[in-house]
Amino acid sequence: ANEMGTPQLRELERLVEDLHAEDAPTTLISYSRRVSSRGTPIFISGANVTERIGWRSGRVKQHVRWQRRVLTNLRKAPCFHVAVVEGVALGWGTEYLLTADYRIACDRATFALPETGLGILPGAGGTSELISHVGVAHTLRLGMTGERIDADEAHRIGLVEVRAPTVDAGLERANALAAMVARRSPTALSAFKLAVHQ
Repeated sequence: ANEMGTPQLRELERLVEDLHAEDAPTTLISYSRRVSSRGTPIFISGANVTERIGWRSGRVKQHVRWQRRVLTNLRKAPCFHVAVVEGVALGWGTEYLLTADYRIACDRATFALPETGLGILPGAGGTSELISHVGVAHTLRLGMTGERIDADEAHRIGLVEVRAPTVDAGLERANALAAMVARRSPTALSAFKLAVHQ
């Protein structure tokens, strides 16, 4: 179900290391064509919380800190990161979205922070990073109600920059942006992104 557990986080950490290398690509495009058995498209359905059964609180804290570190390093990667969201982006999926520099929501995209309903917090960016994108009121709304919002509402509140009808249309826009980025100096791109984030 495109859940993020320990094996997936290790792979993501390796990818992020590669994105910080000297010969790294200038653009990263994140998307998924995964569909559930019921036909629901899935971007990232959340963290794999079932793997944490039996973990002591110290191990959970260590794991959440690792998640934050990986996502922070992805956010700082010296490339242009475009996310094309088709389907559910729940919890960790919405938090992963915050690492992108440009976000495209397709018609069937939905977003939510359901963690407080499970008695936990969205610890990979939902409590700290989301505010800079949608403001305090919408961050509190999403985190405290668990409300699931559609692509139009995500666009209206500033969670995503643009809408696309399908994942293919979203990828067409993402690839057009990547082609423009590819014509720029990688050194200048890296410096520009660093300056913006500082």
